[in-house]
Amino acid sequence: MPDVGDVIQTLVFSDHEAAVQEGVAIGACLMRSGMLIVRRSDCAELRGMYCAIGACNECLVTVDGARNVGAYVAKSRPGTVIQTRNDIG
Repeated sequence: MPDVGDVIQTLVFSDHEAAVQEGVAIGACLMRSGMLIVRRSDCAELRGMYCAIGACNECLVTVDGARNVGAYVAKSRPGTVIQTRNDIG
C-alpha cells in the first residue's frame, strides 16, 4: 500500500469501491484491493490480470464510459468508475 501520508481516495469497480492512490495504474489498485477478476471469456471462464503491463488485453475494462481501456495503462483518479466488459453487455 502507499506510504503514510499519501492521499487515498476511492474508485468504483463493478459496484465495489477500491482504494486508490492517484496516478497508480488502475490494475494495480484493483489487485491491491483483492479484485482479481475483470471479465469472463466467451466460454464464461473467469479472466483476470495476466501480464501486468497491458500487452495481453486481459485487463481491458471500461473507464468512465471509454471502452477497452487497459487497466495497467490507465492511471487511477479519485471517483473513477470502472466496469468490466461483462457489466455493460
